[in-house]
Amino acid sequence: MKPNGWISLILSNRECVVLQFNNGVFMNQGFVVNEQKVLKVFGNHQIGAISYNEEQSIEVVVEGIVDLDHGSRFEGLVLTDNKFGIPFGYGEMYDDDGILVYKGIMINWKRFGYGTSYHNNGCIEYEGYWCDDKRFGIGKVYDRYGKLVNECEWCNGIESDIDYEGDGSEPLNTGMKHLKLTDNCVLVDWDVSLLYNLESIEIGDDCFGSVKTFKINGLNRLKTIKIGNRSFTQTKNDEYENEYENEYEYEYEYENEYEYENEYENEEEDENGDSESKSFHILNCESLESIQIGEYSFSDFAGDFELKNLPQLQSIQISDDCFESVQTFKIDGLNRLKTIKIGSNSFSQMKSSDVWNCRKADNKSKSFHILNCESLESIQIGEYSFGDFAGDFELKNLPQLQSIQIGTIGSTSNNFFSSSFVIRGIDMILNI
Repeated sequence: MKPNGWISLILSNRECVVLQFNNGVFMNQGFVVNEQKVLKVFGNHQIGAISYNEEQSIEVVVEGIVDLDHGSRFEGLVLTDNKFGIPFGYGEMYDDDGILVYKGIMINWKRFGYGTSYHNNGCIEYEGYWCDDKRFGIGKVYDRYGKLVNECEWCNGIESDIDYEGDGSEPLNTGMKHLKLTDNCVLVDWDVSLLYNLESIEIGDDCFGSVKTFKINGLNRLKTIKIGNRSFTQTKNDEYENEYENEYEYEYEYENEYEYENEYENEEEDENGDSESKSFHILNCESLESIQIGEYSFSDFAGDFELKNLPQLQSIQISDDCFESVQTFKIDGLNRLKTIKIGSNSFSQMKSSDVWNCRKADNKSKSFHILNCESLESIQIGEYSFGDFAGDFELKNLPQLQSIQIGTIGSTSNNFFSSSFVIRGIDMILNI
């Protein structure tokens, strides 16, 4: 999902941010334009004999006329250096017969930002956004008689659907609203930062195995995130396929704990390992309402688990065997959040099939915090989740919380086996 070539981001005020990438790397080339002029330049540019940068370019733009050898001309804002000039802002482009062919922003003879192209009879051909001389963004197409033919999203000059469903082998349009990646998608990189129109993300099973950082930041139209089973992990559940075939007798007496500990010490470490460099962040998405994560996804993530500034988030659902090595679980200040549901064997390296190790369960560095969520009504946590969290278990300032369900009554659940338990500022609790 690495951007490549020129990318245009259309802002709510109709300004455009135009950036150039090479296989995901920003090339320090770009502009900010509105409908009248170039507002800002990123980096240093060289166009023919003219060089310019963000400090000097805006100052040397003047009204002018630039002719091409074959008779075409541009009339408008021009960037000049001695006798040379190039289009650099709003203007009009005429062909060699003097017929208007384009009106709008032009930079170095290429159309960017908002502009209008014309048929040779003077009627509008296309009205909308451009990038690198191609239709890019929302735009309207008209026939030679002025009749509207189509209004759609464009990407690199090609009509693009706002809904995408596939394995990721086709280029992704930055204007899409709904992204649905099928099972075993071919993409290896996770970067949706430029898909600013996204309203929903749905990822199938067994995707993005090598990704180390899951981050969504600032997608203010995004409403739902749904991730399937065994995605964003190199540890697949076939490693656990025999976990329920044998029954163990769990002994909790401390005189036997060293026997169990030695058994763990003799186990061969998984070749992928659990990495503290693998982290999960969803930040600053002002419309996000729900997060749903399937079984075994993010199972080898051991870094931060962060949800922050999600003012419309109402539900979090995490299935079994996810985030087994995360050190800190913290949710703070999600004021619309109503329900948190976490399955079995999640946020714990100790599983229900393991021989119990009291010393391993006494991990004081792992802590659990849910704070300042004024609409939260229920918390449900399955068996063996957070089994090795021995640091603080903190619920604070949850004025609407009515139900806390941890584990299963009448059976061994081993949640928060050695943790302290702190509840503050909860007045309506009815069921624990």
